[in-house]
Amino acid sequence: MKHIHLLGVFLLIPLFIHAQNWDDIQHSGEYYYGVEQGNTREEAIQQAMAELTGMIATNVSNEFQGIESETTVNGETDHKSKVLSCVKTYSQATLTNVEKWVVQEAPDIVVRCYILRSEMERIYQTRIDKPST
Repeated sequence: MKHIHLLGVFLLIPLFIHAQNWDDIQHSGEYYYGVEQGNTREEAIQQAMAELTGMIATNVSNEFQGIESETTVNGETDHKSKVLSCVKTYSQATLTNVEKWVVQEAPDIVVRCYILRSEMERIYQTRIDKPST
């Protein structure tokens, strides 16, 4: 009987850990995430991934670099300025290391998808470092 109670406690521990972790995921600022429901597991995952990529889109970072040059030749000043812009892009197809967590099964399947913001930076850097073909 004592073993059954211990087994029950060990089975409940992951539920408490996930609940605490999900709260951390939502409020830590370290993750992008999406939560959606669907009639099928695949539909719920697709909806959650769409929400996840939407969250990334609202936080997509732009890097601007201003370059200014000024030359003077024979008393004439020539001033040039450029702004270089790099917009980081993404798609569901290129997201790797996305964690998928099925919270609720049928009939209303609920899925949570999340990825570390630092993982997105790694993905962007990999794309920058990849030689163009």
